[in-house]
Amino acid sequence: MPPTIHRIASKSKDHPARRAMLEDFVLDTGLESSAERVVQELGWTLYCLDQPSQRAVFVRTPPDADFSVTPFLRMAQYDHASQVMLVPWAELDALAARVPLPQNMIFVFNIGRSGTTLVSRMLGLVDGVVSLSEPNAQLDITMNRKTNGAELTRKMIATCTRLQCQQPDGKVPRVLAFKTYSQSLFNCVDYHAAFPSAKYMFLYRDAVGWAGSTYKMARGYGMAEVLDSAGRNFIWNIASAGHQLSILEQTLPDAGPVYYHEDISAACWALHLECYMKNLVAGVPFLALRYNEMNSDREGTTRTLLKHCGLPIASAASAMQGFEHDSQEGSGIGQDNAMKGFTSENRKRFLTALGRQTSCNNPDLILPDIYRST
Repeated sequence: MPPTIHRIASKSKDHPARRAMLEDFVLDTGLESSAERVVQELGWTLYCLDQPSQRAVFVRTPPDADFSVTPFLRMAQYDHASQVMLVPWAELDALAARVPLPQNMIFVFNIGRSGTTLVSRMLGLVDGVVSLSEPNAQLDITMNRKTNGAELTRKMIATCTRLQCQQPDGKVPRVLAFKTYSQSLFNCVDYHAAFPSAKYMFLYRDAVGWAGSTYKMARGYGMAEVLDSAGRNFIWNIASAGHQLSILEQTLPDAGPVYYHEDISAACWALHLECYMKNLVAGVPFLALRYNEMNSDREGTTRTLLKHCGLPIASAASAMQGFEHDSQEGSGIGQDNAMKGFTSENRKRFLTALGRQTSCNNPDLILPDIYRST
């Protein structure tokens, strides 16, 4: 199947922050084209990976589009896209080889709902840094890692990350930060293998605060307050990136027919923190930042962040401007989300579920990193 270029007839998303998909666009029949256009012409960036057709979806936006100021990269790409290029995966390696790497790469891994979009914005406010918030191809790679196998998954991580280094203006920034989806943590060692000199950090939050924020986000996406087995399985599959359902089931109370977000959140909290610890032991040079301290000691945390990332401490004042407004404003899941958070009953149910986890069951756990031992 050759590469094809298409005009966008119309666009359709049921939620502004929903993951990027080829189905977001209604396309014309298109014309056969050269894949090299996505690295030769201005404006092209990787939007997502279409698993069924094994094609990469590139969109063309204005060359002066600034992706560092959007809560989520996919939102800006969607809003400004005028054309789509579909490129078979087999052609991506050759394209990526033409894109140089930045001098400094930063990966912000996380458990989600822990100040990650804030940190992405803070980094983007530093002179000379471009910060991309949740490039969708990273999620596509992790969610399909079992289908594609370990070798192709590692290859796609290296290739797609490199392709995302070239910005709409055709340039590769000196410093490029990637705020990943939380699911990307499960492939963190593959990122480190591909980019061993990059800077790595992990963002997390106290368990109750995190679970309450996650609950509110799920409700904002339209999920029911009480779940049936299909809803439980759907949320677990997305949040855990396809981990075995038995991981969740072994810590659930009596089986259904009613399930609660809190039970799923407790298992996901433990799963992510266990994965972080394994990655740290495996040699990923993490700085661990907890949202609680980030918010209570803004200046100190900002300086720690900049130092770890190899950025000038003199940029602290610029970076701290990120605290001045909601970094997820306009996404539908920021502070403007009208859904209610945890009640006292939700909180009690979550803590009970967390207590059933075999590890990482301390809601106020402080993680070690390369600077701090347990």
